[in-house]
Amino acid sequence: MSTLDTAKKKLKENEMIAIAFVVGLVVGPLISSMIGWQVTSGALEEQVRTAVVEQQALFCVERIRATGQDTSGFEYSALKDLAKRWSVMPDQDSADYDVAYACSVKLGVR
Repeated sequence: MSTLDTAKKKLKENEMIAIAFVVGLVVGPLISSMIGWQVTSGALEEQVRTAVVEQQALFCVERIRATGQDTSGFEYSALKDLAKRWSVMPDQDSADYDVAYACSVKLGVR
């Protein structure tokens, strides 16, 4: 029996194991990603962006409270304008929309 025949015989004997191995390599990452055991780069960027917006909104709220203004009687549009003014972070030319929105929501919650 030649080496090639021996290899073919071993492959035939282990064909189901080889197929299961290949299927596991393909399907395994898909299943673990759906379950949440893996984090894709897009999901990670979204989580980081959400955390940054939340932190900057807290800075905005504290800056407004430090001015001593009572925002309890403000309408939403006034809160939005106030938040837009104070949500500009250092080294930014204008306020980030998400930060201004989150800040105005936090100001409106009592």
